Amino acid sequence: MTAYDYWDSLDDDIDFTSDIDVEYEVYSGDERFGTDRQADREITRMMDKYEAAAELRVPFEDGLCHPVLLKANGTHPDQWYSPHTTKPAAEAAKTCFECPIRLKCLEFSCVSKETEGIWGGLPGIIRRGDNRKHGAYEYETLKELPNPYEGATRGPYSPQNLTDWVPGKDDDYEVAVPAGKTIPGYPNYIATKSGEIWSKTRRGVTGRRLTIEVRETDGIYMVSVRKAGDSGAQKHVSRLVAATYCDYPLDSLLPVTHINGDPADNRPENLTWTPGETE
Repeated sequence: MTAYDYWDSLDDDIDFTSDIDVEYEVYSGDERFGTDRQADREITRMMDKYEAAAELRVPFEDGLCHPVLLKANGTHPDQWYSPHTTKPAAEAAKTCFECPIRLKCLEFSCVSKETEGIWGGLPGIIRRGDNRKHGAYEYETLKELPNPYEGATRGPYSPQNLTDWVPGKDDDYEVAVPAGKTIPGYPNYIATKSGEIWSKTRRGVTGRRLTIEVRETDGIYMVSVRKAGDSGAQKHVSRLVAATYCDYPLDSLLPVTHINGDPADNRPENLTWTPGETE
């Protein structure tokens, strides 16, 4: 007997809800579902957020990111929603820290729990407390923090790690991989002639520029790369570029010299190495 047969065999006179007080809701024929319903819920959520923050009375018209000013300056408003590891995000943060209503905006973002974008000069990853140094949306703590991009010498906010981005055009953390060559022994990475190391997606069309760590002893640029089956390791950017363009034997660990003495300049024409030379 199938489930349908079982239910059909039951007495139609049995009242299964006789002891249950149920209030039924009748949906009209124009009730909407799917993406329209999702849009309605999102609009409701946004209205609830802004209602919670309405009492702050933020004078947005006085902000340096006011649409009128942005239009006059030729600045795209999406700059404030660029990924936090991009150059436009750093520019947006700088503008915020010069803005007369910065703290009001920051407080607003904490009350309304804005998860993304630059608010009060701080990217969402900091306001959310993802670094575990403070709780999420703790305004009293966040208002004392400096501009994370200003003076940063290492980590994702340092100038050498900020990537290009086109507000209003780019819409993902992965962007088109620039022209370059696959690094010998590392098929998922390319080195460019400008001295950058990029990871590639499986299709090889988009990717990410690798985060650079600067070695404190000599300023050498380092990145983490991995081969299939290993956990990865830090490698000199100069050696990876030299292996790609200058026939440098990557596994030899021979020293690579920067001709102009600048360890940040990893263009192939600025790199040289001598066979048999040791560090």
